[in-house]
Amino acid sequence: MLPIILTFFKIYDFPQDPDFLSAAICQSLYQNFNTKTMQRFNNKTALITGGTNGMGLATAQKMIEEGGRVIITGRSKETVNRALEILGEKAFGIVSDAGNMNDLMNLQQEIRKYTDQIDWVFANAGYGRFAPVE
Repeated sequence: MLPIILTFFKIYDFPQDPDFLSAAICQSLYQNFNTKTMQRFNNKTALITGGTNGMGLATAQKMIEEGGRVIITGRSKETVNRALEILGEKAFGIVSDAGNMNDLMNLQQEIRKYTDQIDWVFANAGYGRFAPVE
């Protein structure tokens, strides 16, 4: 047996088989990392504009996975509802267009329906048009 000291100060005895050794180290590191980060957003609420797809949706999923709650915004009721089906019960949705001043002015009032405090804001909403640079 070969004793291995990992960075989080646990000592393991593994057989000297390299395949077993690397798999065991990876699994142990992953489990240790996961237990430390899994709840880092516990009891936190995030507002994610443009949270119905792409980076916004992925960020919302990760925050929920790590213990948080999210409020997402999107431009249409259909996309907001579709994202809420994916995200589950720790997500709330608001139809709001970041390019519309009336929607932006009403956003605080809409957020208060779900929480009195926002801990994180991910200003992700945006729209782009691809065109050649000349």
